Amino acid sequence: MGRYVYQIEESTFDTRHYVVTTDVPLKDIEGDIIELICHVDITKDGDTTKIKTEDGVEGKVTFVGTEYGDDSQMDWTETQIEGEENG
Repeated sequence: MGRYVYQIEESTFDTRHYVVTTDVPLKDIEGDIIELICHVDITKDGDTTKIKTEDGVEGKVTFVGTEYGDDSQMDWTETQIEGEENG
């Protein structure tokens, strides 16, 4: 008897929501937004952090929450390893 190994990949269509507040316009909108949202904890709704971007813009970012997708899909592969006991 052998041992079986399953490699599983799951994909969903999750959407994360953030609010970014600044007193001046962002200079590098995409780069600054990415930099800002990386500093909040996406496991805690309402987590807020104040940070200054590399461009010098001070901002506050709040993680609002995650809207979980309903189109979850799963794919897997099975590999049997000959000569190894299940265990």
